[in-house]
Amino acid sequence: MRTLLSFRLLPQVPCPLASILVIAVILAHPSIAQQKGKIPNALNRNQPEAVEDPDPKRGGDPPMMQFEMEPERWLEMAYGSLGGTRATFEQSLRRRVRKTLNRIEQLCGISEDVRIKVNATADLEFQRLDADITALVSEAPRRPTQQQYQDFYQKLWALISPFQQTAQWGPPGQENRNKALWEKVLHSNLSEDHQEIISNDQRQRAEYNNRVQRLETLLKVSRVLGLDSKQLGILEKIADANPAAWISLEASWTTLAAMPESQQREYFTETQRIRLSRPLEYTNDLQPVMNWNQPE
Repeated sequence: MRTLLSFRLLPQVPCPLASILVIAVILAHPSIAQQKGKIPNALNRNQPEAVEDPDPKRGGDPPMMQFEMEPERWLEMAYGSLGGTRATFEQSLRRRVRKTLNRIEQLCGISEDVRIKVNATADLEFQRLDADITALVSEAPRRPTQQQYQDFYQKLWALISPFQQTAQWGPPGQENRNKALWEKVLHSNLSEDHQEIISNDQRQRAEYNNRVQRLETLLKVSRVLGLDSKQLGILEKIADANPAAWISLEASWTTLAAMPESQQREYFTETQRIRLSRPLEYTNDLQPVMNWNQPE
């Protein structure tokens, strides 16, 4: 082999004798002479690149991660989906329980025994969730493949998703299944009169929130088109008649653009109609409008 390496540089010399010497050495070398019908590796410049075999322990499926997914990373992912960290989720849960109890106290009153029972249930529910998450992530794959990552994330999501849902008050049954355990305990300890009062209050609060959302959308449209107070009053009546079309700036823009031309001439000026005929993403004031009411 040392002889071959020393003669590899000879073909670079512009001399016919050098080529003859290389061929003679190759034919005389016993390991090369046995490879009949094959191009010697020393002269083969079209060899395929070596492909590293996947880890046989993973069944030929290469790992998705270039780093190890420690249990701490899975914990951060789980509680990140619930609002931040373990401490922030616990604080938000206690805050939600406290606000719900205080609201019921203002509406119809609540006994101290029920308040203690609900708070104890919320504490127990948080401890059980934390223990379940910790036990689950201890079994997580360290270097998961794409399929392993998806399968494990589905298990994790099934565990934490009930705590992301915003439960609404309602009669026991289908609506009550998505509630947290402390909400079910609270619901079961309220009388029918109290439940009706709470349901009416939530209905009124939902209507108020929807109206505020429509007004915010109207103001965004006004910023783009430059509407006056009279035009805002007309569009407010239109929005109240069709709330679903005014849930966002994009939806309201589509609704206004689809208006008959006769209505557009009645409600808007020529400049406003020209601007309304263009797609929303090409208007000059889109960026300040979209950033105007973003949550902090």
